[in-house]
Amino acid sequence: MVLNGIFNLKLLFLFSLNKLYLLKQIINNMKKQILIVTLVLIGLTTTAQNITEISLDNSNIDNVIYGESIWLDSTNDNIYEFLVSGSGSANAEYTAIAKYEENVFLEDINNSLLALSNASADKADFNNDGFIDFIITGSDSSGNAITKLYINDGFGVYNDFSTIIVGATFGKIRAVDLNKDDLMDVVVTGLMGSAYGAKLYYQNEYGEFIESSTSLMANYFGDITLIDVNKDTYMDVILTGFDSSYAPNTKLYINTNGVLSEASIQSIDAYYFTGTGVLDVDNDGDDDIIISGTNSNYVGETTLYINEDGEFTKDTNSTALFDQVYFGDLEIVDFNNDGFDDIFSTGQDDNGYYISKLYLNNANGSFTYDEVNSSVIEGVAISSADWEDFDNDGDKDLLLIGFGNDGNNKTKVYRNETTSLSVTTLSEKNITVYPNPTNTVLHVKGLETTGEISIQNSLGQTVLKANGLDIINVNTLESGVYMLSIETALNRKETIKFIKN
Repeated sequence: MVLNGIFNLKLLFLFSLNKLYLLKQIINNMKKQILIVTLVLIGLTTTAQNITEISLDNSNIDNVIYGESIWLDSTNDNIYEFLVSGSGSANAEYTAIAKYEENVFLEDINNSLLALSNASADKADFNNDGFIDFIITGSDSSGNAITKLYINDGFGVYNDFSTIIVGATFGKIRAVDLNKDDLMDVVVTGLMGSAYGAKLYYQNEYGEFIESSTSLMANYFGDITLIDVNKDTYMDVILTGFDSSYAPNTKLYINTNGVLSEASIQSIDAYYFTGTGVLDVDNDGDDDIIISGTNSNYVGETTLYINEDGEFTKDTNSTALFDQVYFGDLEIVDFNNDGFDDIFSTGQDDNGYYISKLYLNNANGSFTYDEVNSSVIEGVAISSADWEDFDNDGDKDLLLIGFGNDGNNKTKVYRNETTSLSVTTLSEKNITVYPNPTNTVLHVKGLETTGEISIQNSLGQTVLKANGLDIINVNTLESGVYMLSIETALNRKETIKFIKN
């Protein structure tokens, strides 16, 4: 059996080839990180985590599914707003920004945004003015698919700029500088009119978007994964989704000097209803990937693929580490500030139950389910999640939308309250390094004036040295993963991993 038509906005039919089927009524998914490293010269440091929900009851923000949720630092004050867009109450189109003021989130009435459903969005500095902008695609109230580019005026007001980028529904839109010209390009997938599509647009020096002739896998209900597969500092692209032959599919495209072409070896299985995340599972300096979705047997699956010299090997043992889900989201976050990537997963399992689970990195290629913190977070599918330090306290907080097990749409914010406790400490120094990832500079706070800093690339070669500096210019470094080594006055050395975009 194959899909035969367009999903109705109010009713979703999910088919299998043989015996699996699911019918559910739906009332209708520049970064900044702060990584705090506590250097304990003598003694032991232990870390505890806790996460609590922040009420949005009086925020005037709707509950959303079939959409996207992203954090925005609109005025560069390290206090984040959030954007949600998708299908709101009674399946109505919805887009809004919420501002954090006096310890509560409130709808930002200064921004008038086009209401969209079945939406996707991404943030980037499109005009290189130092302020974050966003691009969004979806269906308007007339049922027309449309893409909007919103440019930040520097005061947190977003103005609509026209663009030729095609509108799409039930898909994804992502911004990425593919050709390293310091201009954001755009990849968009989804339902474009009556057909599935996938298109690439390059931005020129005048801020115009030019459609590329590159042929990409047309799909919807998939994901766009941006990943440097071969460590050449050019971002490659993985597309997953339901393709035009009405089957799950996955395609890897290698970026050669800014031009995408289909990889000669396709070693990742076929998936749709996907969520994906990029992380270095085996700590070897290259990008691995985790995927959740419906596989070619039409069964939910969550698994790791390990990057081995530019080719991916499926870690069949990893399926035992995670709940097997589809129709959700995967986000990579250092939840507990230990310098290792953790995994946050949402989606629906094969029993029809919606989950939201956090898996902590054991720093040895394995992960442990964090039941305590996960139990606080509402389980959702048809979902989107984003992590940022919205309150500027040094740890990542969660923004989440989706469809809950009680049959209602959800928009949720959870505060991460990671705390550090030092035991039997004679001397202690707090060093803060941010932002991570970074484009231009790293800020180092708390470093002793006699401290020495060195930066090593993935081959272990020292590429930069600095003494006693609190701002390190890394603009000349190629994009990739680096190790920042800090040596204190007492000859204690600590190493921190960071990413140069």
